[in-house]
Amino acid sequence: GRSPLSGLINLRVLKINNNPLLRIQNLISSTLKSLYASNCQLSYISHNEFAYLPSLLHLKLSYNYRLELSSTNAVFSDSLKFLDISYCNVFTPNLYGFPNLRKAMLRNNMIRFLRSNEFVNNSKLEYLDMSYNNIGSMKSDTFRGLTMLRYLDLSWNELANIPEESFLETPSLTQVQLARNYLNRVGHLKSTSISILDMSSCEISVIGKDSLEGLPSLVDINLSRNLISHIPDSISSNTLKYLNLNYNRISSVSNYTFFMLPRLSILSVIGNRFTNIWSRSYFEFNPYLERLDLSDNMWRCDCTDDNMFDFYEFVTLEPNKKEESFNLICNSPINVIGQTWLESCYYKWNPIERTGTIDNLIWFIIVMIVGLSLCLILVNTIRKSMNRRLAAIQAERERQVAEARDRLRQLRIRAEQEALCNTPDPRDLIAPPTYDE
Repeated sequence: GRSPLSGLINLRVLKINNNPLLRIQNLISSTLKSLYASNCQLSYISHNEFAYLPSLLHLKLSYNYRLELSSTNAVFSDSLKFLDISYCNVFTPNLYGFPNLRKAMLRNNMIRFLRSNEFVNNSKLEYLDMSYNNIGSMKSDTFRGLTMLRYLDLSWNELANIPEESFLETPSLTQVQLARNYLNRVGHLKSTSISILDMSSCEISVIGKDSLEGLPSLVDINLSRNLISHIPDSISSNTLKYLNLNYNRISSVSNYTFFMLPRLSILSVIGNRFTNIWSRSYFEFNPYLERLDLSDNMWRCDCTDDNMFDFYEFVTLEPNKKEESFNLICNSPINVIGQTWLESCYYKWNPIERTGTIDNLIWFIIVMIVGLSLCLILVNTIRKSMNRRLAAIQAERERQVAEARDRLRQLRIRAEQEALCNTPDPRDLIAPPTYDE
């Protein structure tokens, strides 16, 4: 039939996401490079559906929950480089028909096993994500032919065992994600190129001292949240820099545990079961050690033990500080539970400061007593001075009152005398006789 893309001679990108499409049919375009058909209702793709899209580079078909890839009639596209069929109903990868594929996303599907030579025709594949499937088994030659593969994600599957030689034929593979599987041992994987290996949150309880010797390029291994209770002496790797053992069940290490890891720079043992304080001699042969993560362990703080103080200085003093002092918490004895090492042992490690503190307290008390005495004397002196001043003021006031009274009395006497002097003679008051008299 007529192609729905006919006439679109310059079409580069086609997005038909979130449509109720059941099939992709009759797509013909010499220019189309990207096709997005996510969250539709696709269930089947014809093996030659992309034969007439010679420029197609990107194909995204994720969230088509019924979509399967036929195990017999492989879909073909010589040009495709990026494929995303995550969150579909894929039971087998079946990428045989994409010889130039660079990146494949197949996460959250229904893949249960990986066959021999599963990707033998994908020699240019660099990135492969098959996480969140149900993969329970694989063959030693499953990844044969993936000579350019750099990243492989098999996390959140059901793998209980990985053949030792699975990665020998992937010479470019540098990063492998195996977290959240059912692995019970590190095993003896072999790869000349893997530098980052994540085996966290599995069920690993055993790690052999030669488990890392088959990985001569390994730099970073994550073994956190497993069931490891013992690290064998002389575990060996000439390249390992980052060792993550957080949240396991390890309770002890020794002088021989890490001495065959000459490049070790970061060691994390958070959330384990260590009680005895370590010794700096454990790391005598680790000259590049930069950080130690030691928090959330059950340290027993014996402040009289010189080794505890020595190790505390080793991990907390600048310029070679390896851990924050507030992360070192005592779990026993009972009187120091929850305190940092420094808080619980401060006066044991600094006895002079403790004596000085007591002397300072005594001198402080003496100074306070003397000061209070001086204050009392000063108050009494001021009080007496005020009383004398008030008495003087009162006496002066009484003197002034007496003087005022005396002046009034003198004035009254003087007035009386003047009144007597000015009184007329009674004879002068009798009028002279008249002529008639």
